[in-house]
Amino acid sequence: MYEYFHGFSSNIGCADKVLKLIDSLKINELPSDKNIKGWQQGLDGITYFIEYKVDKNYSFKNYWTPTSQDSLAEAQLLLLLISSFESLPDIKNSSKDFQNEIPFDSWIYPGSSTSVLRIKPNTKKKNGG
Repeated sequence: MYEYFHGFSSNIGCADKVLKLIDSLKINELPSDKNIKGWQQGLDGITYFIEYKVDKNYSFKNYWTPTSQDSLAEAQLLLLLISSFESLPDIKNSSKDFQNEIPFDSWIYPGSSTSVLRIKPNTKKKNGG
């Protein structure tokens, strides 16, 4: 089995903005999507995973495709967090670098049925595939 890890540094100001945003939106108080009344599940889309640790308290929550949740208040909070997070220059650039440096065309998440296939434009496939 192969593993890929890529760390990146961010300036203190960016990290502080992220923490303040998470706290101001009270993201850590949101239950996982399966515990939100009316939250629909699907087979494809984008699932966001949020891990949060403060002192000895740890939480792991997931949210399937907030854009497909109509007007649920919880989905709107997550969409605000995502758009704010993605607009931070350090995060946007690091995300692009991370995705471009992944050495695999596809992978699975251990212990789940989730798999990812990346289509990279302008790349030659081995064996004519």
